[in-house]
Amino acid sequence: MCGAPPPHTTYVVHGEPSASAALRTRITDELGWTAAPPRSSRARAGQVTCPSRAVLS
Repeated sequence: MCGAPPPHTTYVVHGEPSASAALRTRITDELGWTAAPPRSSRARAGQVTCPSRAVLS
């Protein structure tokens, strides 16, 4: 991904809560990216709503 801009937000949706938190911290510290858990139960269930309002599953 050399030369590509960083993502607006990286959502960490995999793993146990403590492992996800560690990965989010590492993404933020090492890459300088914004990393966050999903905000809704829909995203945790494997569906993520994109800015265009399309739903990926």
